Amino acid sequence: MIIELRKTKRSRSGKSMTDDQQMNNKLLDAVRWVCRARSDDDKRLIINYLSVNKDGDIAATDGYRLHKATVKTDKLPAGIYRVLKTGAVVWLDKMPDSVGKFPDYEAVIPKTADHEETIEHNEHNEILFAACVAASKASGGGTYNAGYMDQAIPADKFSGKITFLGTDELAPIMVQHDIGTAVIVPLRIRL
Repeated sequence: MIIELRKTKRSRSGKSMTDDQQMNNKLLDAVRWVCRARSDDDKRLIINYLSVNKDGDIAATDGYRLHKATVKTDKLPAGIYRVLKTGAVVWLDKMPDSVGKFPDYEAVIPKTADHEETIEHNEHNEILFAACVAASKASGGGTYNAGYMDQAIPADKFSGKITFLGTDELAPIMVQHDIGTAVIVPLRIRL
C-alpha cells in the first residue's frame, strides 16, 4: 500500500486551512523530520524503514540517533514503512509484517535527566552553535556529532524552545521541541 503525503497550501482567497489540512501538514513535517535519522545500512535493513505504532508515534533510527514524533491521524496506519521518496512529496510503502520487528526505540529514550538546558529559536547558524553548547552543558561535558545535532533541529519548521536533557557525558542526550524528540549518542573519543 503506497501512501502519498503532500503539503496543503493556504488558498489564494486567504481562507484558513481546515483542521484536516493542518493535520496533513503536521504529519508531513513530522515524517520528513523523522526520516533524517533513517539508516542506509544494507546489513541492518529494518532500520532503513520508519516505524509507526498505534499511538501515532513515528520513529526512525540508524543506531546512533533516534527521531520520534507523535501525530495522531488515520492517514498513516500502524506498521513498518519503506520511504520511496522524500521532498515536496513523500511516498511511503507499507511493508508486510514478515519484514521483521523494528527495534524497541522506547528503551533508548532516557527516562530521567540530571541536567536540563533550554534555548530559544533564532537564526539557524546561531541555533546550531547554541544547541551544541546546550547539549554539552546538559550532559555534563559530552561531545555530539554536529551533523546529527543539525538534523535533530528542524530549523526550517521550528518555532519556540528546544530543551536538552542529559545525565552525563557518556549517556545519550535527548533533544525535545515542538515536532518531536531526538536522542543522540555521544561521540566516543579515543586517545
